[in-house]
Amino acid sequence: MTERTSISVLVLFLGLFGLGCSSSDTSNNDGGLPHCTPGENAACACADGRVGAQECNQQGVFESCQCTGPTPSDCVPGGSAPCACSDGRTGAQLCNEDRVYAVCECTGDPPSDCVPGQSVACACTDGSNGAQVCTDERRYDPCVCDTLDGGPDGGPDAGPDGGPDGGPDADPDGGSDGGSDAGTEWPETPDDYLTGLVSYMATWTVPETDVDGNYVCCKDFGSISKDFIEEGTNNIDNGWVALTDAIGGVTGSLLQEELDSQLQNGDLVILLDHVDYVQDGTPFVLARLDGAFESGTVYPTAAAGNGQFFLLRSSFLQGSGEPNDWYYPAVIDQNTLSASGETFQLAMGIPGLESFLFVIKSIELQADAQVEINGVTYTNGTFSGWILLADVFAGFNAIAASDTCLCLGLYEDLYYYDVDGSWRGNCVADAENLCILEEEEMCALVAGLYCSIFPMILTSATDLDLDPDLAGYEAYSLGLQWTGVTAEVVGIEP
Repeated sequence: MTERTSISVLVLFLGLFGLGCSSSDTSNNDGGLPHCTPGENAACACADGRVGAQECNQQGVFESCQCTGPTPSDCVPGGSAPCACSDGRTGAQLCNEDRVYAVCECTGDPPSDCVPGQSVACACTDGSNGAQVCTDERRYDPCVCDTLDGGPDGGPDAGPDGGPDGGPDADPDGGSDGGSDAGTEWPETPDDYLTGLVSYMATWTVPETDVDGNYVCCKDFGSISKDFIEEGTNNIDNGWVALTDAIGGVTGSLLQEELDSQLQNGDLVILLDHVDYVQDGTPFVLARLDGAFESGTVYPTAAAGNGQFFLLRSSFLQGSGEPNDWYYPAVIDQNTLSASGETFQLAMGIPGLESFLFVIKSIELQADAQVEINGVTYTNGTFSGWILLADVFAGFNAIAASDTCLCLGLYEDLYYYDVDGSWRGNCVADAENLCILEEEEMCALVAGLYCSIFPMILTSATDLDLDPDLAGYEAYSLGLQWTGVTAEVVGIEP
């Protein structure tokens, strides 16, 4: 996916969450606090998604919002209505052919702080609009939504944490499992690594949903999952795919598009080495290795089981011939593979942005297996695990800290975990003026225009409660389907 396409998709993604406009984080200073002009009328947001009007009183404070506008479902195609933006500005929105209002087009400069009583739009957990009101302390109350998606706490509880679990755990721990239990002696350097039977993970597929909208693959995480906690149900959990599929109704699955593109281009080459495999039913070490096509191999050849590959040195712990990720005991029993472990590195994109190397936690691999003389063929494979919310914010921080984004002038992380248990941004108010080159456009979006709303979007989509002592959810569940074919490793990358 090109950067230009990614930016367009990012804007669409925000639109589907009802967040077309925003600004950087504001501070609550005591001096120069804004007041509205007595008698002034302004558009405001209602908790049921409608817009209305509110009048400024003699104290320079807005009275309650009077909701008079049409509901989002009964607009007239082609018609326009005033709307309230999440940063306090006003704008207009057009009714589309589906009789649903499009994203609010915001105009003017945002206020430096909120005005007590001011009601502005905010995002609900089901993707609809709600309203939040500025308090006397000039801070917005939590978002109020008339149509919540279930659960006792609705929006606010759906995501304000994920930080503490994402610190040390967010880094690979060097080998997923096993330790001395596996009895494997790894070579001193990658150059000395010798493979056994090798498989190339030739396809990765985003699961479909059933008639009830539930994903058909790959794991129900049980008592730690959002649907169990809030609704008492035991559905398959797939929070990360659901996040990317939030755009899928318009553009198709972005995650599937990206995975297919990476496979075709040879950017996603994952090899499974069956270390010391002996026979059916006997435990062995399954090593996950990064690879690259040998010069004569292209994707169709590789996917047919005739590919030749180099191993990448990045597959191994620094200064060692031990793979970063390996799983013991893995077993192929009665033609079925079962393996699990702590980590699995996989490059996937944050919706609308470029790819990042995520460390998937607590992974499980299963598949139908056919052992052959030159490798193992896998069908009907399932892959499950979770992605820490902290790792996702680390991906955004990586963008902001890259050489491309030096224009931002940031000397600290763009996003940080606050003491109040929420994620916040060190947003750059004039990012659009600082980052003016085409290749810097993503920097301006991430650190400026959309900076303050990314925490709300990302936390609202989390669906696994890894730490019962914290409110909300710290991770996204993930499930993908996969197949594997035989492969030949010809050496280590030159």
